[in-house]
Amino acid sequence: MPVRHAIDDERDLLHTVFAGEFTDDDIRAHFMALRANPRFHRMMRELVDLRGVTDVLVSSATLNASAHWLLYAPEARRAVLAPTDLLFGLARMYQTHLGEVGASQFGPFRELEPALRWLGLSDEGELPSG
Repeated sequence: MPVRHAIDDERDLLHTVFAGEFTDDDIRAHFMALRANPRFHRMMRELVDLRGVTDVLVSSATLNASAHWLLYAPEARRAVLAPTDLLFGLARMYQTHLGEVGASQFGPFRELEPALRWLGLSDEGELPSG
Protein backbone atom coordinates (compact mmCIF):
# COMPACT_ATOMS: atom_id res chain seq x y z
CA MET A 1 0.00 0.00 0.00
CA PRO A 2 1.23 3.46 -0.68
CA VAL A 3 1.85 5.42 2.50
CA ARG A 4 3.18 8.91 2.63
CA HIS A 5 3.82 11.35 5.37
CA ALA A 6 4.59 15.05 5.53
CA ILE A 7 5.93 17.05 8.46
CA ASP A 8 5.29 20.68 9.37
CA ASP A 9 8.20 21.58 11.66
CA GLU A 10 6.70 24.88 12.81
CA ARG A 11 3.47 23.24 13.97
CA ASP A 12 5.08 19.99 15.19
CA LEU A 13 2.58 18.22 12.99
CA LEU A 14 2.78 14.98 11.04
CA HIS A 15 0.23 14.08 8.36
CA THR A 16 0.19 10.42 7.32
CA VAL A 17 -1.95 9.09 4.48
CA PHE A 18 -2.52 5.40 3.72
CA ALA A 19 -4.16 4.35 0.45
CA GLY A 20 -5.05 1.06 -1.21
CA GLU A 21 -4.33 -2.17 0.62
CA PHE A 22 -3.52 -1.69 4.35
CA THR A 23 -1.20 -4.42 5.71
CA ASP A 24 0.98 -5.30 8.68
CA ASP A 25 4.05 -4.56 6.55
CA ASP A 26 2.72 -1.06 5.86
CA ILE A 27 2.45 -0.32 9.57
CA ARG A 28 5.99 -1.60 10.23
CA ALA A 29 7.40 0.31 7.25
CA HIS A 30 5.71 3.52 8.38
CA PHE A 31 7.14 3.26 11.90
CA MET A 32 10.61 2.52 10.53
CA ALA A 33 10.41 5.50 8.15
CA LEU A 34 9.49 7.81 11.01
CA ARG A 35 12.30 6.46 13.19
CA ALA A 36 14.75 7.19 10.36
CA ASN A 37 13.39 10.71 9.73
CA PRO A 38 15.52 13.29 11.60
CA ARG A 39 12.61 15.77 11.53
CA PHE A 40 10.31 13.44 13.47
CA HIS A 41 10.17 13.68 17.24
CA ARG A 42 8.16 11.81 19.86
CA MET A 43 5.86 14.70 20.86
CA MET A 44 4.71 15.47 17.33
CA ARG A 45 0.95 15.68 16.73
CA GLU A 46 -0.27 13.41 13.97
CA LEU A 47 -3.28 12.93 11.75
CA VAL A 48 -3.44 9.50 10.13
CA ASP A 49 -5.84 9.54 7.20
CA LEU A 50 -7.27 6.15 6.22
CA ARG A 51 -9.92 7.44 3.80
CA GLY A 52 -8.05 5.98 0.82
CA VAL A 53 -7.82 2.44 2.24
CA THR A 54 -9.56 -0.07 -0.02
CA ASP A 55 -8.63 -3.39 1.63
CA VAL A 56 -7.64 -4.17 5.23
CA LEU A 57 -5.15 -6.95 5.93
CA VAL A 58 -3.92 -5.81 9.35
CA SER A 59 -3.71 -8.32 12.18
CA SER A 60 -4.62 -7.68 15.80
CA ALA A 61 -1.13 -8.96 16.73
CA THR A 62 0.49 -6.16 14.75
CA LEU A 63 -1.84 -3.56 16.26
CA ASN A 64 -0.91 -4.79 19.72
CA ALA A 65 2.82 -4.93 18.98
CA SER A 66 2.94 -1.50 17.34
CA ALA A 67 1.31 0.08 20.40
CA HIS A 68 4.27 -1.19 22.41
CA TRP A 69 6.97 0.10 20.03
CA LEU A 70 6.81 3.44 21.88
CA LEU A 71 7.65 5.60 18.90
CA TYR A 72 5.53 8.44 20.28
CA ALA A 73 5.55 9.94 23.76
CA PRO A 74 2.48 8.87 25.77
CA GLU A 75 1.18 12.45 25.78
CA ALA A 76 1.63 13.02 22.03
CA ARG A 77 -1.76 13.90 20.55
CA ARG A 78 -2.70 11.73 17.57
CA ALA A 79 -5.87 11.31 15.57
CA VAL A 80 -6.89 8.63 13.10
CA LEU A 81 -9.47 9.39 10.46
CA ALA A 82 -11.19 6.01 10.02
CA PRO A 83 -14.42 6.42 8.04
CA THR A 84 -15.56 2.78 7.78
CA ASP A 85 -16.78 0.52 10.58
CA LEU A 86 -13.84 -1.87 10.09
CA LEU A 87 -11.19 0.87 10.14
CA PHE A 88 -12.84 2.61 13.10
CA GLY A 89 -12.93 -0.70 14.98
CA LEU A 90 -9.24 -1.28 14.30
CA ALA A 91 -8.45 2.25 15.49
CA ARG A 92 -10.39 1.63 18.71
CA MET A 93 -8.54 -1.66 19.21
CA TYR A 94 -5.23 0.17 18.76
CA GLN A 95 -6.42 2.83 21.23
CA THR A 96 -7.04 0.08 23.80
CA HIS A 97 -3.53 -1.32 23.30
CA LEU A 98 -2.07 2.19 23.65
CA GLY A 99 -3.89 2.55 26.96
CA GLU A 100 -1.95 -0.47 28.22
CA VAL A 101 1.29 1.50 27.82
CA GLY A 102 -0.12 4.74 29.25
CA ALA A 103 -0.76 6.59 25.98
CA SER A 104 -4.04 8.46 26.38
CA GLN A 105 -3.89 11.13 23.67
CA PHE A 106 -5.06 9.00 20.75
CA GLY A 107 -8.43 9.54 19.14
CA PRO A 108 -10.22 7.64 16.39
CA PHE A 109 -12.60 9.76 14.32
CA ARG A 110 -15.01 9.01 11.48
CA GLU A 111 -15.01 12.58 10.11
CA LEU A 112 -12.22 15.02 9.37
CA GLU A 113 -13.48 18.16 11.12
CA PRO A 114 -13.64 16.69 14.67
CA ALA A 115 -10.20 15.12 14.19
CA LEU A 116 -8.73 18.46 13.13
CA ARG A 117 -10.33 20.27 16.07
CA TRP A 118 -8.98 17.63 18.47
CA LEU A 119 -5.50 18.30 17.09
CA GLY A 120 -5.98 22.06 17.49
CA LEU A 121 -6.38 22.76 13.76
CA SER A 122 -9.15 24.77 12.13
CA ASP A 123 -9.16 23.29 8.63
CA GLU A 124 -7.54 20.79 6.28
CA GLY A 125 -5.42 23.55 4.73
CA GLU A 126 -3.28 23.57 7.89
CA LEU A 127 -2.10 20.00 7.25
CA PRO A 128 1.33 19.55 5.73
CA SER A 129 1.31 18.00 2.28
CA GLY A 130 3.96 16.08 0.47
